Amino acid sequence: MYIFKNALKNISRSKGRNILIGIIVLVIATSSCVALSIKKSAAKAEETGLSSLSVTAQVSVDRQALMEKAQSEGTDMREFMTKYQDLSLDEMQKYAKSQYVKDFIYTVSSSINASGDLEPYDTSSDSTSGTSSSNTNSSSSARQGQQAQGNSERGQFGGGMMGSQGDFTIKGFSSESAMTDFVNGTSAITDGAIFEENTTDLACIINENLASLNGLKVGDKITLANPNDEDETYQFKITGIYATSASSATGGMRFSTSTDPANQIYTSYAALNTIVTKSTKNATTETDEDTGRT
Repeated sequence: MYIFKNALKNISRSKGRNILIGIIVLVIATSSCVALSIKKSAAKAEETGLSSLSVTAQVSVDRQALMEKAQSEGTDMREFMTKYQDLSLDEMQKYAKSQYVKDFIYTVSSSINASGDLEPYDTSSDSTSGTSSSNTNSSSSARQGQQAQGNSERGQFGGGMMGSQGDFTIKGFSSESAMTDFVNGTSAITDGAIFEENTTDLACIINENLASLNGLKVGDKITLANPNDEDETYQFKITGIYATSASSATGGMRFSTSTDPANQIYTSYAALNTIVTKSTKNATTETDEDTGRT
């Protein structure tokens, strides 16, 4: 008690000095609290930003590096390039198991023909036509992989080696997240629903313009055929109808009906891969002597 009394007397003796010390202590305490609050908020903002940050990466063969290496070693570039192929889907799936990979998506694309009464949507002429251009060439089966670009478009100017061009482009997706047009809002389901992920059932969604032209609705079935073998047909059930934004549905030169956005048919990767596997078994193949590609 004696100590407290003397402390109070000491404070009253030097009021000015003690008030000044009190102000300094108050400023330091306030600054420390503000600094700690800012640090905590910054750490929380960093954690939130990193958790929401999405990085899209692509793993593929560095062709530029291979060309430079071939030149430095004086090796024939064509021969050198054939030693290195793009990563296979199985190899890509190994990367997908990494703890740093949040999601891994892939698609397969192919060209396919209309069969029966089904007609493709065609804006290149005054009236719609069910016959595709006869002088375009493409593959009836697609190359699988991380790029997911089928041979159908690449083979159009291939001199006839790749097969016949179909009326439609059919794409198979590994998951709904792989359907980027639907994720970013470019396309949207207007009736029905998207097919089940990883289903092997022949279920698909079609464009509203194609549905309107052929009088199709959800639940109807359409028959599609291999462009190089009309006896090889597949019957798909329509689970949904989608619409595409006007900006993506118009513009651009089209060499066949299969490149028209209205003639894009979407299905699951598993379903289309089943068709591609069957078509590959029935196909006649050739190996290019220069590139080694089949």
